[in-house]
Amino acid sequence: MANCQLGAEICYSLVFKGKKRAGDYHIEVSSAVLRKWLQDQVLPNIGGEVLVVDRAPYHMKLTEESRPANSSMKKSQLADWREEHDAAPTNWPPTWRQAKIVALMRAQAAKHRPTPRYLVQDLSEEFDVSISFSPVA
Repeated sequence: MANCQLGAEICYSLVFKGKKRAGDYHIEVSSAVLRKWLQDQVLPNIGGEVLVVDRAPYHMKLTEESRPANSSMKKSQLADWREEHDAAPTNWPPTWRQAKIVALMRAQAAKHRPTPRYLVQDLSEEFDVSISFSPVA
C-alpha cells in the first residue's frame, strides 16, 4: 500500500501481486482484502466524500440480506429464503413448504428479488462516504 500526491489530491493504492498465472488477478483478489484496505487506509481519510468503484466482483459482494434466491438452492433453503424475505403469499396454505413445487417457489421468489446492497456500501456508511458504481463499459 502506498500514498502518492497528485496536486492537492492524495491517492491510496493497494498493490497486489497475483500468484497464479491466469493472466487476470481479479480471480485472486477477494472482497475481504478490498474491504480491509478500504477500512484501514482509504475511508478514514475521505469522510464525507464520494468513492467511485468499478464493477469488479470483489466490489460487488452482496450483503446476506440482499442475496437473491438462486437455482442451486434446495427446496428447504428456498422455503427458508422466502420466509426471511416475506415472499410467501398470504393466500397459500400453511403446508406450502411441502405442497408447492420448487419451480413455483422459484418463480415467486423472483418476483420478490431484494434490492441489491453491497458490503462495500455498508462499510462506507460507517465513514460517511458515499459509493458510486461506475457504469458498465
